[in-house]
Amino acid sequence: MGTFLHHDDINLPFLVPRHLFFYHFVTVPMLEDFALTVDYTHGILYQISLQDAKVTAINLPPPNYPMSAVYDSKRHKVYWADFQRYQILQSTIWGKNKTVVFNTGLL
Repeated sequence: MGTFLHHDDINLPFLVPRHLFFYHFVTVPMLEDFALTVDYTHGILYQISLQDAKVTAINLPPPNYPMSAVYDSKRHKVYWADFQRYQILQSTIWGKNKTVVFNTGLL
């Protein structure tokens, strides 16, 4: 399942459930000159280009409940705080190797 960016030729790309289409777009992450932002409502991390304002979703394996996120440019890793599981997680910028860095044990 999951979500992906879809362009409607009028607005910026928007998220649609992957199972509603026969195809899906694979986003290519930016490695520099971007701002990282969180859409905690949909569980998505986005990159916004500082060059042309292009928006790219980071393809993280679900489920995700990010509250805040940071990017390690030397290791190409993204770290985020998960507000549902009370964890800090990490993944590569390409969405691979998702692991728990810290677990509060509150669940």
